[in-house]
Amino acid sequence: MKLKLKICSSMFLLLLLNGCWDNKDINHRALPIAMGIAYDKGNYTVYLDIPKVSA
Repeated sequence: MKLKLKICSSMFLLLLLNGCWDNKDINHRALPIAMGIAYDKGNYTVYLDIPKVSA
């Protein structure tokens, strides 16, 4: 009984681990050069400097 439970739970968990189906290659991402954080009256603002890359 315990073996069947372990096998069933392993199969269920295996379905959750479906891999990297929606990953993006690091070469196809725009990485920020600089990041700044400002705090004003309880609100945070994040500034990113992202370069424009040609196609």
